[in-house]
Amino acid sequence: MNETNFEHAIYAVLLQIAVGVLTGNWWIGAAAGVFFFLGREHAQFERKLAVAGGTVGTLNPLAGFQLWKWSLDSQLDLAFPVAATLLVALGWHLGVSVPFVVLFSALVLLNVADAVLTVRVLDAGGRELNPVMAKAMSWIGVVPALVVVKVVALAAFYVGLGVQAPDWVYTPHVTAGLCGFYGLVVCNNWRLVAAQA
Repeated sequence: MNETNFEHAIYAVLLQIAVGVLTGNWWIGAAAGVFFFLGREHAQFERKLAVAGGTVGTLNPLAGFQLWKWSLDSQLDLAFPVAATLLVALGWHLGVSVPFVVLFSALVLLNVADAVLTVRVLDAGGRELNPVMAKAMSWIGVVPALVVVKVVALAAFYVGLGVQAPDWVYTPHVTAGLCGFYGLVVCNNWRLVAAQA
């Protein structure tokens, strides 16, 4: 198990959210997320088979679907999106709703993790890719900029959705999507910190 397994689950759920919001059907969104990664892992396995002997065009069309021959990492890269999207679709089907305060709390925790890991990446010689944050860092310093920008952004988000639009049908979807985005940011920063260790 590694960070790409979790990243793929987040990507699949983000795709599921997009399709689910557009179609109103979270099972279709789950299928979109799962089939994207099924196609990805299938193509990677076909490439390995082709490298081992011949071209992709000479392979049996079903050769890439031999899941039992995939590497464990490839199997997990598919299993995590399957589990994550099924959980979300099942929750939607059963009418389970996650309160805004829970999703917002997760968003705050992810932002804290992002800030801590960003400091470690910058201390090791990395650079800030967010131009707004980079400019703020050049003005007031790394830690103050992280605190001020994140607190202001989270407060604005909370007031905008949690206070002004708590009953908006897309409030949980937008919040969950942001959690997914910051989940990917945290995974990337974690990978950079691990590479620098």
